[in-house]
Amino acid sequence: DMHTADLLTSLLSDNISPYFVPAITLLLAAIVAFSTGSSWGTMAILYPLMLPASWEICQASGMEYAESLSIFHNVVACVLAGAVLGDHCSPISDTTILSSLASSCNHIDHVRTQMPYALTVGLVAILFGTIPAAYGIPFWINIPIAITILYLIVQFKGRSTKS
Repeated sequence: DMHTADLLTSLLSDNISPYFVPAITLLLAAIVAFSTGSSWGTMAILYPLMLPASWEICQASGMEYAESLSIFHNVVACVLAGAVLGDHCSPISDTTILSSLASSCNHIDHVRTQMPYALTVGLVAILFGTIPAAYGIPFWINIPIAITILYLIVQFKGRSTKS
């Protein structure tokens, strides 16, 4: 009733390329899920907003149907990915609270140890998955590159847990 999808469309359509809508969606979903502690709630909030907005932005930029549909599918996936990312990092998420309780770990310590891993994977997903996929690079190229990047991060930035 508030026409929020229309507002998002009008704000974004003239200011950004449709190819960046999925990445923006992922970041927005991560922020909403982190703030609310709910991945399901984030999906319920963002699907009715971002799906029509992404389609309208693609159409307003003159994209053809197949290309618009590819962006649309990417936005669907980014709502899911961002919601799970933000929920995993959120200190008020039920799953984060249960994980710290189940592992008998101080809650804030648990959040601090999990966040760098989740944010690293999220950043790699955006840079080597979401954005290239929006430009039409196939998953069978993106996934091996992303896995290699994550492997290299672990090899060169990771530390051994052995004492």
